[in-house]
Amino acid sequence: ETERANVREGIRKKDRKQERVEQNLEDLRERRATIQSLDEKAEWAEDIENELTEVEATYEEVQTEMRNRVLGRLNKYANDIFGDLYQSESYNGLRIGEDYSLELIRADDTTRDPKKASGGESVLATIALRAAVYHVLADQHAEGGEGLPPLVLDEPTSHLDDTHVDQIEGVIENIQTLFRRSSSSATEMVSSTTHHTR
Repeated sequence: ETERANVREGIRKKDRKQERVEQNLEDLRERRATIQSLDEKAEWAEDIENELTEVEATYEEVQTEMRNRVLGRLNKYANDIFGDLYQSESYNGLRIGEDYSLELIRADDTTRDPKKASGGESVLATIALRAAVYHVLADQHAEGGEGLPPLVLDEPTSHLDDTHVDQIEGVIENIQTLFRRSSSSATEMVSSTTHHTR
């Protein structure tokens, strides 16, 4: 009887050991599945990160291309308008930098901050820049078929002599023509206030 009891106890121990082994195996299988899932998630996250990197690089390229394109048009329009306005030989034109800073270009290709130029020259440079920005907006709105907001020039003839005042009026007329060509709206485009008297 004692021997039979020992045999039964030995069988129970083996059964308990087998259960522990099976439980350990099940735990290992679960851990392996978890690791596999984590590996898949890590791979997925890496793919997403690579895609984001590509998108960011593409966005930066497009942004740079658009900025360069806009800067090119801004510089062209600003210099065209400044050339029509400016009646002296002190400056050959304007330069708009990548940070959209504005500089006057002398005949020797050196530059000067418009704020340090005469009052009239500073006004002309500012008007040329604002009109150029408006010209670029007109191009974009014409492509989208949308109307343009008003362009407000606050005292545009201050610090200017009669000759430059006439030139300013011509530029305003040209901008109004541009507005009528680029917008389906018939609302007033240019608003200007001036204390200039002749």
